[in-house]
Amino acid sequence: MWSKNKTRPSPAERAHIQRVKCVACVTCDRMGCDAHEIVQGLWWLSIAVCRTCHEGPQGIHGDQTMLRLAFKATGLRGEVLALNETLRRVAAREDA
Repeated sequence: MWSKNKTRPSPAERAHIQRVKCVACVTCDRMGCDAHEIVQGLWWLSIAVCRTCHEGPQGIHGDQTMLRLAFKATGLRGEVLALNETLRRVAAREDA
């Protein structure tokens, strides 16, 4: 479902989202990721997370157990650490 408050991504943002979705989940290393925005509509701040780690009961929109296990942090700090790892993985993929 699309939020009415969320702006549509620009072509450059769409390309970035696609790159994020092509790396493994930063919390469990599964392929086939969603792009979770730390702040709604700020597409450059997207984290690569699989559907379970994104929307599951222990995911980012749940109790954040997966973030806590992967990064020893939850909330904004956990998401920033996950963003850093996402960007590292995107850059490594582009360098390969």
